[in-house]
Amino acid sequence: MSEDRTRAPRAPTIVKSLLLLSAAAFLGVLVLALRGKIDFADHERYRSALQRTAELDARLGEEIARSRLGLVLHYDGLVRLEDVDRQVRGALRRWPEHLGDASRRALEPRLASYERSSELSWALIEAFKTDQAVLRNSLHALPRNVDRALDALGVAPEQEPPRAVLRNLLRHALSLALEPSTREHVEPLRCRLAQLGDGALCAGDERVADVPQQAAIVRHARIIAERTERVARSLQARMNVPIRADAQALLAAYERAHAEHAAHQLRLWRLLAIIGALLCLLVAAFIIARLHAAAHALTRTKGELEVALEELRRERDHEMELASLKSRFVSMTSHEFRTPLSVILSSAELLEAYGETWPAERHRTHLGRIQAAAQGMARMLDGVLLIGRAEAGMLELKPGPLRPAQLASQIADEIRGVVGGRALEFDAVDVREMWLDENLLRHVLTNLLSNAFKYSPEDSVVRLRVEPTEGGVRFVVVDEGIGIPEADRERLFEAFHRCGNAESIPGTGLGLAVVKKSVEAHRGTIEVESREGEGTRFRVEVPDLEEAA
Repeated sequence: MSEDRTRAPRAPTIVKSLLLLSAAAFLGVLVLALRGKIDFADHERYRSALQRTAELDARLGEEIARSRLGLVLHYDGLVRLEDVDRQVRGALRRWPEHLGDASRRALEPRLASYERSSELSWALIEAFKTDQAVLRNSLHALPRNVDRALDALGVAPEQEPPRAVLRNLLRHALSLALEPSTREHVEPLRCRLAQLGDGALCAGDERVADVPQQAAIVRHARIIAERTERVARSLQARMNVPIRADAQALLAAYERAHAEHAAHQLRLWRLLAIIGALLCLLVAAFIIARLHAAAHALTRTKGELEVALEELRRERDHEMELASLKSRFVSMTSHEFRTPLSVILSSAELLEAYGETWPAERHRTHLGRIQAAAQGMARMLDGVLLIGRAEAGMLELKPGPLRPAQLASQIADEIRGVVGGRALEFDAVDVREMWLDENLLRHVLTNLLSNAFKYSPEDSVVRLRVEPTEGGVRFVVVDEGIGIPEADRERLFEAFHRCGNAESIPGTGLGLAVVKKSVEAHRGTIEVESREGEGTRFRVEVPDLEEAA
């Protein structure tokens, strides 16, 4: 019981500790999961911005081609695309909130590389726009200068060969503007133009003839050749800018970072689910443990109440028993004391009235009656006092050296003197000297032998035997009396209790109670074997107190 009382309260405490730890872990993981929660709208915004970079690059190439081919004569499309690209780059600088610092640090070099490529691309586009504008102006000015030169030379429209040459030169200049070219292609143009003048432009001669508009034609042709080459270099340099590769690398790196973060979030939510399930189990276990503790406390309280009730019942029974004992004691004393007192009073009155006339023998008879009555009252008072001391725990044990057989023989002789000629058989094995309490043993043997004669027929035999035991001595008293009824055996040793078949026989009900208290005070045991109408056997064993000590 004590072990259950110590263990039972620990279970709710342990479960409560685990519950608090699980709750703290749950809240910690929940905070981490919520802090890193993926905003899918923000994720799609950033991913869409990354995908628009490839679209912008394609549209930019298309717009450059249109400008290069002269399909458009303005750069509004390029300006709009530059504004859109600036917006996209601004969007790319706004990282999604769910990305951690480590992921952002890993993506920043990729974004920086893309921005450098984008800035370089737009710088090359600005150069292209400048060269393309100059080239377009020269392409527009060249035909007009040729027509002016023809008019100045007086070449009539019907003079086909000169005009055919000039038209071919014009087509050649236009082809230089539309196709990749180098500076070597300008030399044939100069030589052909020299056919109109004095041939001074061939072979690297920079001297200009006096042909009207020839210098303007040569200057525009040179501009067309140079700007065509520069436009080609700008476009080629822009094509070599790894803007698409940087955009793809940034997209791939972002996808990896997002996938890693999504996997991390999935692990956190799974862990949160596990901890949540564990938390639910611990809550259930805590509730069960609390219910179990409450049930245990209720059971313990119930047990304590039952013990208290049992104590109260015992106290009540004890009080009732005391009341009964008091009632029986009063009844017994009023009866038992009245008889010897009546004997004493009557004998004393007779002695007073007739003592002078009576003979000595009659005097002795009445004096013997007075003495016997007084001795009976003294024995009854001794029994009451012994039981009272035993009940109060004040019955002292005073052992001394004693021969049990010798004491038993003395008591047997005393009893024979009291019972007259009735038969008492005494049998004793040679028992060594022991440390025993003579007074207590005298109470035991005197009461057992007195009861044996009191409740046995006149012609029956009472037997007393003394024999040694291991560590003590045994006294056996056997009679052939009325026996003890089965119903009275449980209360046989209670004070003032009389058996149902002995109510007609005078007695106080103290004898066996005195025997029981004396044997217990001597640390011995008493056993009873009886059958109603066939007699009773009492077996008393007491230890040698010297060996017991």
